[in-house]
Amino acid sequence: MHEDASGRARAVVIAALAEYSARLSALAPAVSADEHDAVHQARVLVRRIRSVLAAYRRLFDRAEVARVRDELAGLGDELGRVRDLEVRVAQAEARLDARVPAAMRRRLVDDVRARHRRAHARLVAGLSSGGPMAAPIDGFLAAQAPARRGEPETRAALEVGLAGPLVAEAARVRRAWARAGSDLASLHRLRRAARRLRYAVDAVTDGPVPVFGDEARAVSVAAEAVQDLLGAHRDACLFADDLAAIGGDGDGGGGGGGQASIAAYRELAAAVQAEAAARLRGLPAAIDELHVRARVFERVGD
Repeated sequence: MHEDASGRARAVVIAALAEYSARLSALAPAVSADEHDAVHQARVLVRRIRSVLAAYRRLFDRAEVARVRDELAGLGDELGRVRDLEVRVAQAEARLDARVPAAMRRRLVDDVRARHRRAHARLVAGLSSGGPMAAPIDGFLAAQAPARRGEPETRAALEVGLAGPLVAEAARVRRAWARAGSDLASLHRLRRAARRLRYAVDAVTDGPVPVFGDEARAVSVAAEAVQDLLGAHRDACLFADDLAAIGGDGDGGGGGGGQASIAAYRELAAAVQAEAAARLRGLPAAIDELHVRARVFERVGD
């Protein structure tokens, strides 16, 4: 890509990253106060920033991109530990009713909420000592040179400059799908690939400098469908594993109730496993839709 064209493509991505960084900074008080969905929103923003940096890394110094992504990965892990416990509580509350043993509700809801409170306290302590959440990306953005002035870049030229990384991200999804099995690890790799494609598309369609239009947004929608399907499948599988482990420890989770309590865990585990399997049956169609939609980037410049 010509240097001036590369600089203006980089400016589009920088504008999106700056917007995400500002939103992440604004979320800091809500995260510290554990306001509803704040940790989840912050985690999503960290993932967006890391995904956009990875997808468009050819526009920047790759060593710097790797460094910032590594720093943000640590923050994402801290937010993830808190968010994962929120998800576990939600999984339990969605499935438990008044008929379940009291000990089962304590184990699956009350005990996990207590763990969440402790994890959130550790998160806040880490944020207090580690500086602003957005510091890594803010420092990266401050070091970026402005685009060189030249002839104004046409939208068509910008599309050509930005389509290459999106074609590469779509190919990454195809490879992950080809290698995916029924195991959670390979399906999680597929989910991450779809998520990165989605966030890379969003940055240049719904960001501050929109370059692509409705056809590209359809790619994001299709990638989100794959991401959500696999996310719901993974959450259900992990919850079912927890239930099976508790039901298999011989005393129904240590809360009393004997065989009735053990049976309740095992029955719920079987139901959740069946739900997870049913979700996965929709994956091939969702992937096919994403592949078809993503071809739009291969046609750019034709």
